[in-house]
Amino acid sequence: MSQTPPIPPSMPLYVPPPKFNPGVCGEFRATERFAVAWSFLWANWGLITGAVLLAWVIQLVVSFIPFIGGIAGLFLAPLMTAAGYQAVLTFRGQPAKAGDIFQVFGPKYWQVFVVTLLYNLCFMVAVVPLLVGGVLFAIGASQGGAVGAAMIALGCAVFLVSMIGMMYIQARLMHAPLLIYDAPAGSLDMIECLKMSWGRTGPFAWSLVGFLLLMALVAMGSILLLGIGLLLVGIPFAVACTAVAYCTLFPQSSPLCPKCGYDLSRIGGPRCPECGWQPPMPGEAPGIV
Repeated sequence: MSQTPPIPPSMPLYVPPPKFNPGVCGEFRATERFAVAWSFLWANWGLITGAVLLAWVIQLVVSFIPFIGGIAGLFLAPLMTAAGYQAVLTFRGQPAKAGDIFQVFGPKYWQVFVVTLLYNLCFMVAVVPLLVGGVLFAIGASQGGAVGAAMIALGCAVFLVSMIGMMYIQARLMHAPLLIYDAPAGSLDMIECLKMSWGRTGPFAWSLVGFLLLMALVAMGSILLLGIGLLLVGIPFAVACTAVAYCTLFPQSSPLCPKCGYDLSRIGGPRCPECGWQPPMPGEAPGIV
């Protein structure tokens, strides 16, 4: 009877990494996080906007390639996730550069791509009733009379409910691409990151919907700034908001200051305003500044 030969002592056994387990999240208040994100954007406008513009320009240029531009642009979608991750690193007080978005084309590329695709597919589910509402409104407007008025009212109701549904799905799953990018390799699979985003956002779902609504108002206002405001303010602010929300809901550790116990989830950065403690940079020891 053949036996499996013993593993030589020089050959190390593979030990899978522990499951990705973010710290306990603090409270999420839409208006408070909105103010934090606004301050965070303007304190780091160059890096956040630079990463966004770099990702956007590359996608735009590729989209003009004949025949394959549209398909190629789809595979560049993770660049915007990478731009958001640079904002996450910045909010944590870690080194980040706009050019680091190209690191997404590494071992995790296909995971980020598939999770981003799944998130967008879930988000697009709510577009179907949105279109139904538009069709009902158009039919009612063309028909007139009491029946037409009823169809217009029904179309508006369906449109409104579907818009809320889209924002709700976005609020619950928007963190999944960042989660799969942030987690150590092998510590979180693609389905688990969707489940984790959905589960962690549950207690704050409607606060997140309000947060997204405030983001949308800023985006619409930025369009009025000669159009270019969307690229220089609207989209960078959305990225800043996403980073602040992610770091609040999925902290690297407990949001309480290890020195004095202050709730760090309420501030706009990693430094404790109560005692001055801040997390160390790589190679440094934590201290008071």
